[in-house]
Amino acid sequence: MVATFGRKVDSAPLRGLDACDPDEGAKELGGPALRLLQARAAGAELSPSWLIGTDAFREIVREQLPPGSGPSALLRVIHRPAGVLRAAAAWQAISEVTVPEALASAIEQLVSSQPDVQSWIVRSSASIDDDAMLASAGLLHSWRARSVSEICAAVVETWRTSYQEAGLNFLRAKRVRDFSMAVLLQPASPKESVIVVGEDLRMRQVENGQPLDDPHWLKLIRACDPSGGVRVTAIDDGESLQLRGVERLRGNGSAVGGRDSTEWTRRGLAELLPEMMCKLERSIVESSLAPTLNHLHMGQERRRELLVGEVAGRSFVNQSLLLRHREPVRDGAWLGDSALGGVAQSVLALVHANSHRKRCEEVHSRFEERSARRLDWLIEMDFAILPDDAIATTLLEAHKLFTESLTALVTIGDNFASVDKIAHRAIERAGLDSGALMTFTAGSGDGITLRFALAFAHLVAIAQGDAPFCEALQESKGDKLPEGAARDAMDRFLEVHGDRAPGELDMTRESWNEDPKRLLLMLRAALLADDHDLDLESGFAKARLGEQRRRVRARTSPLLRARNRNLHRNYTALAELREQAWQSYVRALRLQRRVALDVERRLRRAESDFEPGAVFWLSFDELIEAARGNIEGLPALASWRRDEFRLWKRGPVPPSEFFGDPFGLAGQLERAEALSADRWHGSCVSPGEFTGRVCVLDSRLRGVTSFEPGSVVVVANFDLGLMPMTRLASAVIAEDGHPLSAGGLILRQLGIPTVAGVAWARIAMQGATVCVRAGSGEVERVG
Repeated sequence: MVATFGRKVDSAPLRGLDACDPDEGAKELGGPALRLLQARAAGAELSPSWLIGTDAFREIVREQLPPGSGPSALLRVIHRPAGVLRAAAAWQAISEVTVPEALASAIEQLVSSQPDVQSWIVRSSASIDDDAMLASAGLLHSWRARSVSEICAAVVETWRTSYQEAGLNFLRAKRVRDFSMAVLLQPASPKESVIVVGEDLRMRQVENGQPLDDPHWLKLIRACDPSGGVRVTAIDDGESLQLRGVERLRGNGSAVGGRDSTEWTRRGLAELLPEMMCKLERSIVESSLAPTLNHLHMGQERRRELLVGEVAGRSFVNQSLLLRHREPVRDGAWLGDSALGGVAQSVLALVHANSHRKRCEEVHSRFEERSARRLDWLIEMDFAILPDDAIATTLLEAHKLFTESLTALVTIGDNFASVDKIAHRAIERAGLDSGALMTFTAGSGDGITLRFALAFAHLVAIAQGDAPFCEALQESKGDKLPEGAARDAMDRFLEVHGDRAPGELDMTRESWNEDPKRLLLMLRAALLADDHDLDLESGFAKARLGEQRRRVRARTSPLLRARNRNLHRNYTALAELREQAWQSYVRALRLQRRVALDVERRLRRAESDFEPGAVFWLSFDELIEAARGNIEGLPALASWRRDEFRLWKRGPVPPSEFFGDPFGLAGQLERAEALSADRWHGSCVSPGEFTGRVCVLDSRLRGVTSFEPGSVVVVANFDLGLMPMTRLASAVIAEDGHPLSAGGLILRQLGIPTVAGVAWARIAMQGATVCVRAGSGEVERVG
């Protein structure tokens, strides 16, 4: 039985917010509604709002859900497999509930009494008086509705958000023992704005309209939170400001597995992780990362802190933990503090660079001996002929191969980063600028992915000379492409590179061999490019790089030239080894997908309730159990996690890097400033300058229809599957990524100006004309 708490209040199912008493507290009104009432008590004007109290949610849990479905009961057991199944059953049950008749009637009367309101906003108001915690737990959501039935459905959807696996686990880790859900109903308005108020009480506009500057209003906001860290939703009609929501940006919302001062990042190791991962991929990667990083001597502190944390459905790496365990000699920092002379330093730099290269060659050689042949054997295996009792063993074997490939990739990447830092220090001590380092490292390795991008360019060149093929392609007749030179070239391309695609690290995405639709989309966009001789362009690029390197060599002594040549050889060798390890890693991941899909085929044959793709929403351990025939409750579990994933996807997005709380004041101010800025800063990946119109691309190729060859492409990260498109760009801007990203090295080799680490670029630069000054990492809006 779910306990009721707080004092007895008005039992009306729907009340005007102006009739509510702040003394009822967050447990009856919910934290967001209480914040509005506190602002009203301080003299703020509120927009019309109505409240469905927490009593309605508790009644639904008590009367229409199975026993033990209340949040208090689930918070005690959500960390166990039985608790996960119980939460999934509650999620399914609450989706089928009916809104109580008294509440539905009250909503209908409200809508009838407001004939001028065209649509409504339904907002969650959970009974936790910590907005930072609510944001990180995924309990701050809003829905738009236009009719009584849609409002009732949105209310049920709001109640459902209480049953998210990640949210329940987060609240349990924060020692929350119970909570309930109230709901706010508000008329929608096109004038709604979102504003962030910082410690200095300066307001920064986040969305819609212009920054506001009203001392009286700022005083009211300070009454809600004296520290000034507030995010406000309001309507400005030109005469007054009506508050619709007030959210405190300070509280216990820091990511689980870290501390309030922990730095979390999507860069570096997170390059191995998709932006949002399905449950199967998350469990596979996390179970493989632990032995991988123990192999790299990460120490015992991992017992208290997590290396990979989940925030809003996205994976972040604990940068603070990585840096605490990195050996000083391995990251090259010792070179800056050494009192040795120049000759001794040069010799030591070469010795350590050589040792990193040899260590990686040994790691890669061992991996090749142990795993490469088995990997090829598993890839060529016909899983359909395996008996059911052998598929679980195949899954475990594929997982072992994946762990070995990840170990090799992380080890080589770690040593590659160390050599890069040695090269940085060597260039700095020679008195050269950062452009010299870019010249020094350009053209280093990554030939496999570059060949893949150039193969696509050759396919485009052949297609441009095949008029019937182009005509059928432009008419979207992907299944009726005529025979000819272009069709033969596409078949050859798929034969060699068909296991790749944008988003190749996402297990839920099809490769081009499985579904060539995205390849055809890229072809249609690339056909707009002018004819050009790829071999000639490649020759010019190599000649330019050679000339730049000669100029750099002319400015250094013979000793430094010899040292730099040796460093460049090590750099190139490590880049090539890393790319080979990357290819093995991707192949092992795609193999996991193949085995998982075969398990799904068997499950759907045995259990008709399994939906297509449901297998990706089971954890690896659950998938093993399913392969062994234990499938009770799994269809509902997979459906629950898929719905939860979609909910996280439409929710707030955390910044690429943050300390402690992902939705705290610092992140909100960064977003506000990025969206209102005309100038942004990042890290130089490939030097150069270009001015052009922005085209935003993602791994699902949204935005590709507006792509024009030669434009400035903005991406989330250096997705290698997008390399054929970014190769056609005149400049590239990435929100995540760093100069050592595999895609960044390729763009540097091609001489395309590239900047990485520009936060919120996909939102802030959409449709703008920008000037990219990649050498200084600067991007400026010019139109």
